[in-house]
Amino acid sequence: MSLRSFYQSFSGTDDLFLAIYEEATMGGLGRQLEAVAAAGSDPLKQLRAFMEAEWLALEPAPPLLQRSLINFHQRLSETRPNELAALLEPQHRALTTLLGACRGAGMRGPALDDATAAALLLHTMMELLQARVLGFHVGGKDIAFDHFWAFLATLFTRPTK
Repeated sequence: MSLRSFYQSFSGTDDLFLAIYEEATMGGLGRQLEAVAAAGSDPLKQLRAFMEAEWLALEPAPPLLQRSLINFHQRLSETRPNELAALLEPQHRALTTLLGACRGAGMRGPALDDATAAALLLHTMMELLQARVLGFHVGGKDIAFDHFWAFLATLFTRPTK
């Protein structure tokens, strides 16, 4: 297939952006699920692995690709919010399951249902990653994953023995 034929197979720029962003997102989810499997059976360690895999995947990516994905995300948020939400649903579902596993292990978390907590975590993480790529740091502070995890880990308490 020629490059021209490839581009013409999409009805518009947003369809192309959606396809590119979907490919990147599904690849990211695959990395996250592999990290969860390698983390062992502790649900809190699995949660950390899931979140950290997305963070670490950003670091080796070329800056132009990082910025392009952010631009795609922002454009799709504005022009195709329902399709973008559907595209992110597998990641949201996996995170919801992990939060449920934390609660199932007796950990207490925020007083929210797991799906709402997962949505908040995904939005927070996406914003933090976008800020890192763009060099936007509130208070002049570049938030590293360890900062994010230190905050997140305080939301879950293990049962006392």
